[in-house]
Amino acid sequence: MLFRSIFRIVKSGGSFQLLAILDRPVNSENIKIDIFKVDEKGKETWDASVDVNTEKDWIWFSKQLNFYNAGDYTVYAYSAEDKLLCTGMVKVVME
Repeated sequence: MLFRSIFRIVKSGGSFQLLAILDRPVNSENIKIDIFKVDEKGKETWDASVDVNTEKDWIWFSKQLNFYNAGDYTVYAYSAEDKLLCTGMVKVVME
């Protein structure tokens, strides 16, 4: 599922809650979230990674993500076995 949202943060940075709802259980006890900044040509550059502890039967998970720069980002979530669970796109705007 590809999803795009716009979030506004202050110049010193801000955070928002990532919520992923899946079609089936995560089947993993840990999820890795990789965040990539996307430039105007569509090239992705790694920005940050965070982990989420989960239960194998969960069909959703959430995590607070911190951002300090405006821009377009792609977010990937992987199981502990490196299986891609979902992706999303977000635009961060500074006010």
